[in-house]
Amino acid sequence: MLHVVGRLTEAVFHLVGPMTQALAADGHHQTLLMVDDAIGRQMATRLHPSLRIVSAPEGRNGLHRLLNLARRMGRLAGPRQDWTAVHLHGLVPVVLGAPLARQLERSGTRVFVSPHNSRSLRGLRWLGRPMLGVLRHLVPLHNYRTIANVPFDVRALQRMARLPARLIESPVADVFFQVAHQVDAPSPVIVGSAPPDAVAAAERFAQLAVLMADGQPGLRFRWIGAATPASVSVLEAAGVSVMAEEQAADPYHRAHALADATLFVAPSAGQGFPMALAEAMAVGLPCVADAVPAHDDMVVHLETGLLAPGMPALSYAVAELLGGQALRQELAAAARRDALGRFSDAGFRRHVLAAFHRGNSA
Repeated sequence: MLHVVGRLTEAVFHLVGPMTQALAADGHHQTLLMVDDAIGRQMATRLHPSLRIVSAPEGRNGLHRLLNLARRMGRLAGPRQDWTAVHLHGLVPVVLGAPLARQLERSGTRVFVSPHNSRSLRGLRWLGRPMLGVLRHLVPLHNYRTIANVPFDVRALQRMARLPARLIESPVADVFFQVAHQVDAPSPVIVGSAPPDAVAAAERFAQLAVLMADGQPGLRFRWIGAATPASVSVLEAAGVSVMAEEQAADPYHRAHALADATLFVAPSAGQGFPMALAEAMAVGLPCVADAVPAHDDMVVHLETGLLAPGMPALSYAVAELLGGQALRQELAAAARRDALGRFSDAGFRRHVLAAFHRGNSA
């Protein structure tokens, strides 16, 4: 089985990592083709050891990177190769692999695609009907088996191409379901996190800390996600403690930081599956999330969390939760139940094996 991912970012890894793990445990031999960059090399160390990694040179610029990836893909997926399945992850591999995919399908190799990038789909949505028609002709997605990682991608594919897609949401590590959350900690602790590509998230959390500290002294704020050195300076200047980078990368430390908190804030969303929010829900932590499509699909407002559009609404929602013990407990219990049904590793493995064994898309 061949996986083509282009850049192996954290957003892509949340599906590719556990998916290749599940397939390896089921006895599948797998190869992964990726662009050779610093982030990808770091992510690759977390992949299953049986996975064969093939790298395409990053090149001097974006054009060279695309050409290098296309060449390596052509060698790996050419007519003389014998793959049972090829999985194209992301818009770039899907477009670059379209000519090869036709040949593979004719030879009996099943071709799977995963969008991975809601922003790309959102951009394609604004193309006119003639341009969308041309795109569908060049990249005949209706011939492929589509696996989406977030509900937004399922809806976007249906709107643009009337294309069914199997939804497989990423799993949350077992440790997040195993820790015991203390709903009523003696001193309120508000934790925040966001994906690395949500560049403004840490700054928004710092702004929230300043706003809330004025009205409710004694609150403690902690950031447990990735942050640039500049963002760390902004957070610390706002009185927010920042978890050490090596601890933030460790699920055990993240899980226990969430379990010791009063509530969780997702101030912004990046691309792909919102893992930080899913982890907080799995712990059973009351959650407040910025009202953006990725979070709208994760949280049902007033049932499994609170959705707040913008900074004033975000601070109001946090204050509402801090002042309402019953609401906190109700949302925490509902969030944990929802996470158990959606994000367990066992459920994820069942969905992955069903998709690849049956070979259908929905």
